[in-house]
Amino acid sequence: MYIVGSSGDAASSNGEGQQVKVKRAKRGHPRTTEWKREANKRRRMKGESYTGFAKSDSGLYKQSLTKEPRRLGPPCCCKKGKQGKVLKCSEFSEDVRSEVFRTFWSEMNWDQRKVFVASNVDKVMKQRTRTEEDTSRRGHSYVYHLKNGEIRKRVCKEMFLSTLCLGE
Repeated sequence: MYIVGSSGDAASSNGEGQQVKVKRAKRGHPRTTEWKREANKRRRMKGESYTGFAKSDSGLYKQSLTKEPRRLGPPCCCKKGKQGKVLKCSEFSEDVRSEVFRTFWSEMNWDQRKVFVASNVDKVMKQRTRTEEDTSRRGHSYVYHLKNGEIRKRVCKEMFLSTLCLGE
């Protein structure tokens, strides 16, 4: 398509008597970066404060609920972590935990976070059954790890979730 000049023709002159064809500008693409919903989505994915949805009295959902940013939780206070035989919770300083937290929320995208959690949580079979008619349906346990440098160390569930600021 060409822009039609004031004289009705599809070309205009450049002042020297030559005809120059002028293309019409393409329609603009949506600027999704400026949308409120997309900006809130990006903030939520990075762990920053964002505006979430809340159900109003009329039954409609409105984007009016301010959510707090993700913060590093307190370290665990488990007895086994302090003894250090099985769980190594006491070996993680606040600096190491804050670095893990920062890397998790600012440098990873959603899929990388899923892979990180899946690679640091192991599902192990339960070690023993008490009787033949054991009525327990539990067949496995979860073992949680965090990296201190390049070494994976086992930590308790509370320490794992508070370091990454995740829910159960």
